[in-house]
This record gives sequence, C-alpha cells and structure tokens, in this order.
Amino acid sequence: MPKTKARSIGVLGLSRYNCQQVDTLGSNITLARKKRKIRQEDMANRAAISVKTYRKIEKGDPSVAIGLYLAVLSIMGLDLTFSDLADPTRDKIGLALEKRALPERVKLRFNKELDF
Repeated sequence: MPKTKARSIGVLGLSRYNCQQVDTLGSNITLARKKRKIRQEDMANRAAISVKTYRKIEKGDPSVAIGLYLAVLSIMGLDLTFSDLADPTRDKIGLALEKRALPERVKLRFNKELDF
C-alpha cells in the first residue's frame, strides 16, 4: 500500500480521498514502469514531457494535467476506458434524481387537430 502524502483538502479543491487516489495512481505507474524495466528519462521522452513532470506523475501530484497521466498509461499499454469514469448509466445518484423527477401521473392532453 503506498504511503499517503499529507495534503490539505484545499489542494486544487480535492478531498483527501481524491488525493489518495492520485497517489495510488502514481505508485501504480511507478510499479508498471519498473516491471517493464523502463527508465524515468525514457518514459518522459516517450510522453514528450520533462523528467521533472514525469516524476510528479509518479509521485501522484494532482496538479499535473490528467491528459499527461493518460498519455503515460497509454505508452505502457494501460489504456483506460476513460469515458466509463462518468458514464451516465453508472451514475447511481443521477439516476435516482432523474427517477424522482419523473411525474407520478401523466395527463392526457386533448389535441383538437387530431379530432376526426
């Protein structure tokens, strides 16, 4: 289990839980890179970013653009189905709110133009 860095809740508006998730992602990226025996410098070159930025990714820095995380994952063949993260069909709260907003009864409206 990766060590969680002490971050305030105010870091980019992220909760501690979200910061832990980014930390875990960074640790997972580090582990994946090491399993592939790729140096940090080589990963940075492949991703067209600086070594400093790549190291921030491995540290789980939430200030790094999410696209860079995705690029690094893609380079290692760990592509995410990113659209699944906010899939409306998996949004339990959104679905419940939508269901609650449905009317209990539907009134039939009389349309004089359709009267034969």
